[in-house]
Amino acid sequence: MSPASDLIESLDLQAGDEVVKLERLRLINNVPLALHTVFLNHRLCPQILQHNLAEESLFQLLRSEYGMRLTQAKQQVYAALADQREMGLLDLSYPAAVLRAERKTFLDTGAVIEFSRAT
Repeated sequence: MSPASDLIESLDLQAGDEVVKLERLRLINNVPLALHTVFLNHRLCPQILQHNLAEESLFQLLRSEYGMRLTQAKQQVYAALADQREMGLLDLSYPAAVLRAERKTFLDTGAVIEFSRAT
């Protein structure tokens, strides 16, 4: 997918870079608990979508298949109101206050490999 301007900045993308978007709905006892959206620079992991990411750890895959060394992450957590889509997926009623976490994960080279948003 072509990235929006906020993703270009968050992932330190170059002109022409594409982004892979992975979305996971986390369940406990079949009850929706969290929505986790991950954006990856496709140039750094071009075959990532050929893996079963429902069964495999993303970070383990980045280490084993691509030889990446994930060394640091910066995360911020804040309160927000869930949007319509989040309320639907998480079975929430309006107005729904949620905790939102945003994280940038860095490689040992300093490059950003991942930007994620969890609600």
